[in-house]
Amino acid sequence: MRLIKSSKETTGAIAFSIGYLLQPVLTSIPNVRYTVNGETVRKICGVRIKSTRAALPGCRSPLCTPPPNSSKIVFKGRVQKLFAFSVTMPMTIVRNSHAEGKDSIRFGPTFTGDVWADPIIAQEGFAVMNVMFTPCARTHWHTHEGGQLLIVKVGSGWVCDKGGEPQRINVGDIIWCPAGTTHWHGGDKGSCMMHTAITHGAMTWGDPVSDEEYSKAK
Repeated sequence: MRLIKSSKETTGAIAFSIGYLLQPVLTSIPNVRYTVNGETVRKICGVRIKSTRAALPGCRSPLCTPPPNSSKIVFKGRVQKLFAFSVTMPMTIVRNSHAEGKDSIRFGPTFTGDVWADPIIAQEGFAVMNVMFTPCARTHWHTHEGGQLLIVKVGSGWVCDKGGEPQRINVGDIIWCPAGTTHWHGGDKGSCMMHTAITHGAMTWGDPVSDEEYSKAK
C-alpha cells in the first residue's frame, strides 16, 4: 500500500487513485473508443479527444496512459494535468448521508471489536462509506478486487500489508491499497479511528488479525 502524509502529495495521490478507480467506469461508457495509429484517442459522449507523440508531464493516472504510438492527450488545445481531459457526465449527489432515522450499521463476523459504518453510496461497482473503529477494533485480513482508498477523518489507527509491519495513521493521512493486496486496518490501542473508505469491486475476506499480530503495532 501507499501511505501519504505530505500535503504536497495529497492532490496528486487523490488524482491518481480516483483516476485508477474510475477507469473501468469511463472505459465502459458507449462512445468510448481507442485508435492505435489514428488521431482520436477517446470519444466520450461525443467529445473528441486528440493525441500527439509528445510526453505528458505531471499526470500519473492510468487514465493518462494513451494507446500505442501516442503519449500525450490534449483537450481543447491544452493538457489537463489532473485527469488529462474534461467531460460532462450524469452525476449523483448524496445529501445528508446520515439522515434522521438512518441508522449506522454495526459490522460483524469479519471484524474484531466494535466497528460501525455509515454507508454513503454503492453503485457501478463502487462503495463509499464512513467507518468508525473503537480502540483495538480492526478488520480481518482482506483483499479488494479493484483497490481501496482510505482517508482518515478522526483519531489514529493502524494499517498493515500482509508480510509488512503495521504503520500508524492519523487524521489527514491518505492510504492507497492497490488491487489484489492483502491488508488490515483499525483503531489505535488508545484511540478511536474513523476513515472514509472508497472501494472498487468485490472483497475477499481472510483470517482474523490475531492479538499477537495486532500487538506488533507500536
